[in-house]
Amino acid sequence: MKPATARVLSIGLALATLITVLAPDTTSAQQRRDRFDRRMVIVNETGRVIYAFHATNTGVRTWGRDLLGSSVIPPGQSWTFNFDDNSGYCMFDFKAVLDTGQAIERYKVDVCTYATWTVR
Repeated sequence: MKPATARVLSIGLALATLITVLAPDTTSAQQRRDRFDRRMVIVNETGRVIYAFHATNTGVRTWGRDLLGSSVIPPGQSWTFNFDDNSGYCMFDFKAVLDTGQAIERYKVDVCTYATWTVR
């Protein structure tokens, strides 16, 4: 290849790369939000057993079923939940119920941003 031809190809490649980098992101906000990982670790640092855990997206008014089922989260242990409910929501409300019956609630947790909630 002649030097002049190589220069033209290099400039063309550089322009193509620049155009790709500067091109606007046409992905919608909803599509970007849908790609977020909604898994979150719930850590029990209460000194008591968490025997029920409820989580609903902020658009739902009721707590729904216990996500632990027949399991529990002993003191010092953790549990990983996937909060992807196919709604596209990132904001969830949490309720952990201890073996004493005490409920610990936290509202508007962004499960797309945060990876852990430590219950104290």
